[in-house]
Amino acid sequence: KFRYIVIQDVELTKEILEKMATKLNGKVKKALIFNGNNICREGIISIASLLEGNRTMGYLHLCQSPINDLSGVMRLSEAVSTHPIPLSLNLSGCSIGTNMDILMTILRSGAETIYLNDNDIGSQGAIEIAKHLQSNASTLKQLSLDTNRLNDGDAILLAQALKKNTNLQEIWVRGNNFSVSGVKSLFKAIFNSSSLNAISESNHQCQLHLFSEMDTSQDYVEILNSQDRDTSRMRKISVAFHSRESTLHYLEGLPLEFMPDVLDEIQAETEENKLINMMYAIMRWWDMPALYSYHRCATSRYKRKRGAN
Repeated sequence: KFRYIVIQDVELTKEILEKMATKLNGKVKKALIFNGNNICREGIISIASLLEGNRTMGYLHLCQSPINDLSGVMRLSEAVSTHPIPLSLNLSGCSIGTNMDILMTILRSGAETIYLNDNDIGSQGAIEIAKHLQSNASTLKQLSLDTNRLNDGDAILLAQALKKNTNLQEIWVRGNNFSVSGVKSLFKAIFNSSSLNAISESNHQCQLHLFSEMDTSQDYVEILNSQDRDTSRMRKISVAFHSRESTLHYLEGLPLEFMPDVLDEIQAETEENKLINMMYAIMRWWDMPALYSYHRCATSRYKRKRGAN
């Protein structure tokens, strides 16, 4: 048996692939990698047969191999959907971005990991992908959309989908045409710091890959990424409260009876040169007349209780 079969940059005819499907039946344990090959419709069908005959295989890579026949893709999708173990399907550079039927057939195939990098997907493809993710019906765990000419409008659509999707664990959108606006939209989907409730309701399931690994901006995103939802939520709340001056608005609406404890905490942990400014800022967030009334009522109750004793 073979752990991997790798054939790259050759012409794989229908006859060759049919013979391979027969000869390699049950003999490929882990991965089939056919990158840079010109694969015809019949070739895709033979690859589907190869997948069906090798039930322990977890990786199928057909990168840089133009795929433009819907019937062949449907046959491959059927083989993927019945595969007994999670499958990673890499179709980067396969020129499928302009064919929405092929794109959606691949997304609905049941593969847990799909790489669609460099496929010229564009805005029409982004609309269909966002609809698919927003439906939350997919078993898709990881999706890579690097270098696909996606713009800020596409980023907004994907961000809206991520707010509703609870299955996707990782998404890559590096090398697209996002400005600061598009980046903020995507980032806000996983970390909306406008309020404590917004932080809690952010998508804590999905790890976002916005920048290249060499870009220091990705380091900040990675701080928030975690495969565990609770850990991700805790990290984000921690980051939000890291700078006290910028997060005082989180205290708005907090019951007045907590005011003394909050002030005690600030006095205990804030540097002396910041204390007055902090006190002033925090007073602005509370209704001081109501606080004064609460203080008088609390004091009266305390005095009556002492007198009764």
